[in-house]
Amino acid sequence: MIKKGDVTIFRCSLSGQASNRWLEVPAWMFDRSAGVSWRITAAAQVDLAVLVALAELLHDTGVPSQSQKIGAASDSHDSNRGEVHAAQAHDLRR
Repeated sequence: MIKKGDVTIFRCSLSGQASNRWLEVPAWMFDRSAGVSWRITAAAQVDLAVLVALAELLHDTGVPSQSQKIGAASDSHDSNRGEVHAAQAHDLRR
């Protein structure tokens, strides 16, 4: 269990190995009282008003996915980009 700001997170592993605990799940998802109204259905259902409220919240808070600088992709630089890295294929036709 770790804290990220005000949110408690559980680090989980699909393999059961502590070294592979890369999956982070909010602690509230393990709270039975939070899931009392949840139902398992064949198809997902969501209230349009809830989606609209979520869209407004994401717009107002500026979600990280709207950030210009995300992860290693924007930080890393391959100095050999565009050059040939593999050996040339040989023509096997006779």
